[in-house]
Amino acid sequence: MGKIEYVDLEWANDNDAVIRARVSGILGADDEFTGGEYLADIVMGPEYPARPPHVRFLTPNGVTQVGVFISINRFGYHDEAYTAASGAYGVAALLPAVLIQWRELGPGVGLLDSQRVDALADIRSAARASKVYNKEHLQHVH
Repeated sequence: MGKIEYVDLEWANDNDAVIRARVSGILGADDEFTGGEYLADIVMGPEYPARPPHVRFLTPNGVTQVGVFISINRFGYHDEAYTAASGAYGVAALLPAVLIQWRELGPGVGLLDSQRVDALADIRSAARASKVYNKEHLQHVH
């Protein structure tokens, strides 16, 4: 389907309402994402493109809950910050920033507490385990 910097895109299982994104090659301020590979779904609802798609990460990453639609600007719950011109590709381009700017994310639906003491260690651990996790739990995805 396509590639954006740090994000590979393809249709999810022949479903034209879901784009599967693979985020890789990001580092983070403390190299906490080094070696990580994170799969996410961009789900376009019946009102898309007038309303923003929803996004959920499928791979543990230490920033978001797995399988839960996240609530941040330009994603599903925030119509006011979304423009139809940005579309699914625009949302996909934001996925690396969602992860690497984890310290700036406030509380929100689907987000883990970025102020927890073990956040940095959790993110590093998730990065190291991400490819094995994807292979063992999401082999049907790719």
